[in-house]
Amino acid sequence: MSAISAVELEARMVNPALFAAADDLAEAELARRAAIASGAAVWLSAREAAARIPHMTVQKLTALRKRQQGPSYSMPTFGNFVYLETDVEAYCMRLEEAA
Repeated sequence: MSAISAVELEARMVNPALFAAADDLAEAELARRAAIASGAAVWLSAREAAARIPHMTVQKLTALRKRQQGPSYSMPTFGNFVYLETDVEAYCMRLEEAA
């Protein structure tokens, strides 16, 4: 952990669960970025991503993307959208938890 201010330290002592969740999210994001940088990340096309999400089609995935919802995506070239396999799996887990 990097150096923190006295105010943040006091807030961490008052709300440890809140900061634990934030720290977990930060660690997950760092692991995600490390996987991308190392080339270990698996990228899926929109068709492959839609096939892995229950009751999803490419058209529904496009609509979610336009509403800035659904799994995170990247656009390496104009009109070509790709999804990280781990982001698609995380989105499926959120759907299951919401049901």
